[in-house]
Amino acid sequence: CGIGNQLRYVDRFSTCRRNHRENVAEHQFYTAFFALLICEHLPPAEINVGIAVIRALLHDVEEHCTGDVIRPVKYDTKQTKRSLDQAGLKFCKRFFNSLTKDKAVAVQLLVDWKSAKDESREGRIVKFADFLSVIAYLHQEVKSGNHLVMENVSQLKAYWRNFRAPEFNFIRILVDQSWLMVEALDNRLQEKKP
Repeated sequence: CGIGNQLRYVDRFSTCRRNHRENVAEHQFYTAFFALLICEHLPPAEINVGIAVIRALLHDVEEHCTGDVIRPVKYDTKQTKRSLDQAGLKFCKRFFNSLTKDKAVAVQLLVDWKSAKDESREGRIVKFADFLSVIAYLHQEVKSGNHLVMENVSQLKAYWRNFRAPEFNFIRILVDQSWLMVEALDNRLQEKKP
């Protein structure tokens, strides 16, 4: 597989103490798995499950090139985000073209990657599934005694509130249920503050 399996070597949360290492390939799997579970709660006519899962599997492919840049750094300035996006796009074009001789397939993979978290229902599902993967990982870390990991995610509640926007109403019950984990993690963070 060569370059296609390299995401297993790109660690997530690499700038903080971790009890359990998670790589980008694992994160993409869990995001796709959560996307599939979310889709199971929706009427089949309202969602393209295949598109949601494909997009979830592709959503962080560029991190083979950029690494897993933590959110506060990635969004520090517009220029930082723009530079990371440009590097990711350049890598993905080469990567998808290296996977197949069929130009149409490479173009479709690039389209699916670029639209992974767009404003379609499938894109919103991927956004939320990505978030669920993060809080599930953080919950595992905290449960195993690593409270230091929470110092890196101080904006968890604020980020969760993005999913309360009307465009996420079609998965409102799932968003509301996820609040329990977010609140539990935030409480752990507050307990550890002096």
